[in-house]
Amino acid sequence: MNETYELFPTPVALYEYDGSIDDELNYLKSIAYLVRQSNNHQSPSIRLRSGDDFLLKRKEMKNITKFVNKSLNDYATNILGIDESLQVTQSWANKSKKGNGQGKHNHPNSLISGVFYFQTNESAHIEFMKSAPEQLIVYPTRINSMNATGYSLNTKSKQCILFPSSLNHAVSVNSSDEEHISLSFNTFYLGDFGSKKNLTHLNVKELTKENKRNEPK
Repeated sequence: MNETYELFPTPVALYEYDGSIDDELNYLKSIAYLVRQSNNHQSPSIRLRSGDDFLLKRKEMKNITKFVNKSLNDYATNILGIDESLQVTQSWANKSKKGNGQGKHNHPNSLISGVFYFQTNESAHIEFMKSAPEQLIVYPTRINSMNATGYSLNTKSKQCILFPSSLNHAVSVNSSDEEHISLSFNTFYLGDFGSKKNLTHLNVKELTKENKRNEPK
């Protein structure tokens, strides 16, 4: 073999926050949480999710919001190769007590999703799974980036992970006595989708402006 091309990779990016998170962590500990249980019989899960699902709009989170937006801008510019920034749509906190986890899922109606970790440890990890099913399955004796169907990343506090929202992922069961606390968010793109030449053009911002112009006076 002279050369191998790893075509069409799935970009998962890690960003490290260098500021203090003490105030934000205390805030996340103080807010109300709801018990959420999945209906997926193959991978059942239970977790605590904040009742507020727009946390990155709160003044208490302004420093984290600034960091998340900077990270999204880097991802959009240097990975997606687009000029318009990604806009956070919803953002919510997750708490995992001992024995809690979250099964396989993805994030519909979002382009890029992310998780910022506030309180975690080395035993915690997020697992990503290949979304497209294999037509024929041959189990490899040696795993590498081109034949793997899943990949686990250890998580640590003050780290943000960005990934395509369509990518299936799961959160490991918390085996420690310490609560794991993280903040998840979804995003959308307000620039051009597709192209006018190929009859696939969509621009949400333009449609919104046009609908306002066409409203009866």
